[in-house]
Amino acid sequence: MSNTHPKSESIVPSTSTFDPIHLESEILQLCRQFPNGVSDKRLENSFRKPSTYIYRIRDPMNKSNSSISIGNGIADPMERTVYQIVEESGNLGIWMRDIRLKIKLSPTILNKTLKSLESTW
Repeated sequence: MSNTHPKSESIVPSTSTFDPIHLESEILQLCRQFPNGVSDKRLENSFRKPSTYIYRIRDPMNKSNSSISIGNGIADPMERTVYQIVEESGNLGIWMRDIRLKIKLSPTILNKTLKSLESTW
């Protein structure tokens, strides 16, 4: 029977400058500065630091977040329609033929639309 002890690892202090209290005060200051609302772009620009990423958290319970955003805008109507049909099928999935018959699309246009949707995810 071997005697195993956990290795002791040195703890390196975090180099992150994340401070929730400071962040909250900065957000409140922005809200006071722009009482009619703060755009996403302004938030990104206010908190962007060199060589960092900004992530947006989606609320899975909020149905308004289920629309597709491509770049800075909403997807074109054809993509939105195809996406809604796929979303309605739920966990069961749907055949391309069924999508094509529901919205009366040619196979070529449906393929292009699906490829466009796939590339945005």
